[in-house]
Amino acid sequence: MTNNTYHNQTASATAHIKTECPDCYEKRSKSVCKSCGGNGIARFYYNAIKSADNLVTKEKRRRHLKEFANYLGLNYLQELATFFRIKGTDEDFVYLEERIIDFVVKELREKRRSANKTQAGYLSNLQRSYELNRDTARRIPWDIIRTEHLRHPVGLKSCEYNPYEHSKLKILYDNSNLQYKAILAVLVSGMRIGGLYENITFENRRKYPDRLHFLKIKDLKLSTAGFTSDDMRDFGLALPGYTDVYRMIIYADQVNAKTGRSEQYPCYCTPEAFSLINQMLAKRQREGELDAIDKKYRDLECWGYA
Repeated sequence: MTNNTYHNQTASATAHIKTECPDCYEKRSKSVCKSCGGNGIARFYYNAIKSADNLVTKEKRRRHLKEFANYLGLNYLQELATFFRIKGTDEDFVYLEERIIDFVVKELREKRRSANKTQAGYLSNLQRSYELNRDTARRIPWDIIRTEHLRHPVGLKSCEYNPYEHSKLKILYDNSNLQYKAILAVLVSGMRIGGLYENITFENRRKYPDRLHFLKIKDLKLSTAGFTSDDMRDFGLALPGYTDVYRMIIYADQVNAKTGRSEQYPCYCTPEAFSLINQMLAKRQREGELDAIDKKYRDLECWGYA
């Protein structure tokens, strides 16, 4: 079974696990809650995600915490900070360590047959969450867990992904309209899907509308843009019969919040994608749709993608 299948199953299995503060949620008190400070969010969960700038990272950490809580049989994410505190001694942290190892070994490796890299991702998010809450500083041997218990499942030669075969891609292409044919061609060019459209939750779309990311039409430039006539002559001699393509700027204007560095980079489409993009834009132009949209908002939503 693939990881995506488990993601779909666990989404419903973990729906009952609440991110709200249990004191606020259950008591319904009108006074300011001492546990969460009045924001209504479980303190453990709030501390775990507040420093994550990328919304996809936040969503993944939330999902990993919920799956761990579900494995433990908990109902609130806040209980992750208290379920192991039984005796009030260091033995409590030994118990927490054992439960984390059980989750990695029995659930991820043996039951789900998740690859080593996937196990490492879950463990990193658990470690980050507990350390951001200052709960386990120097008490959980994360490095030992990582080196001694992260193992590729026996018999799993490669990640059990089910990528589209050429025949399936052809079926998709043959049954798509012009807009989706262009999108398929762009993705086949080698761009990661996040460069085309950053998938964030509906809740985050409402909270952070500025974080919605699309590849914009203005990010498409001819690969020969800026060439002089002499450059074009030399280029034609070096590559006779060359067909122009688009130089796509991926993550244009995106800046890493931690380093301040630009995250944009160039990616080139195929001649087939170039032709389909032009056909699609010409069709939208004939229908008057592009004229009705402000230039600064012209992006892949114009393609009928969103």
